[in-house]
Amino acid sequence: MRITPDANVLVCAIVNDDPEGSPRARSLLEEADEVVLTFVALAELDWVLRKQLKWPRASVAAALRGLVELPRSRCSRWTVEEGLAALEAGADFADGIIAYDGAWQHGDTFATFDQKAATVMRARGSGVLLLG
Repeated sequence: MRITPDANVLVCAIVNDDPEGSPRARSLLEEADEVVLTFVALAELDWVLRKQLKWPRASVAAALRGLVELPRSRCSRWTVEEGLAALEAGADFADGIIAYDGAWQHGDTFATFDQKAATVMRARGSGVLLLG
């Protein structure tokens, strides 16, 4: 089976806080023929771990890398790596994937109200328009 897990499945597998659901989620990820990781699910996972559960950035980055490095995982690794680089530099994971995916689709300027995201994306070589 090729699965596309929702963020709640990823959270359950990683956080291990549900005695019934967590083992099921982990088994699903381990036994699937292919695990297709979407940008949205990974960005939601980042948000839940950092904002709701207060995990440090380094722990979130390690969890995301662990998923991407599963033997049967499938995702746009270049884009995910840009998200991880943004996360590790102090911006949001989503900012990194937005900037990279936008550039891949020929957008030349990352527009944002977020000062930290603007600083990080500029340092990573993106054209940036800070709106506020």
